[in-house]
Amino acid sequence: NHASPSHNMITGERLGPYEIVALVGEGGMGRVYRARDPRLGRDVAIKVLPPGLGFVANVRERFMREAQTAAQLAHPNIVPIYGVEERDTLVWIAMAVVEGETLTRLNYDPLFVVIALMYVGSALCWFLINCNQPLQDREKLAA
Repeated sequence: NHASPSHNMITGERLGPYEIVALVGEGGMGRVYRARDPRLGRDVAIKVLPPGLGFVANVRERFMREAQTAAQLAHPNIVPIYGVEERDTLVWIAMAVVEGETLTRLNYDPLFVVIALMYVGSALCWFLINCNQPLQDREKLAA
């Protein structure tokens, strides 16, 4: 199905080269879908801005900056970015699928929250320590 894309994707619909498998979640900045990349034979996560926000300059710039920044970093707690694309009224980021439980499913288990905060804190500390390094040096630091 190559119909004109909308923010409400359905299973089997295509978004660029990706085939939508399922809606994973949604929030204020859009929806995240699990999709299949038939070219590489792998599943990806697709973060799609709502059509109304995709072409609002400051929102689009922030979204693109998020993709560019994440794409330049290599850390176990930062999702790898595969690409950023746009078509018609949609702008989206293709990234690695991260398997796991949602906070809702885990009913906010206190131990899980502590562990999650440790991971976030670790990634944040790494970023703050390395954010002033030239990008080419960050690859050496992450290795």
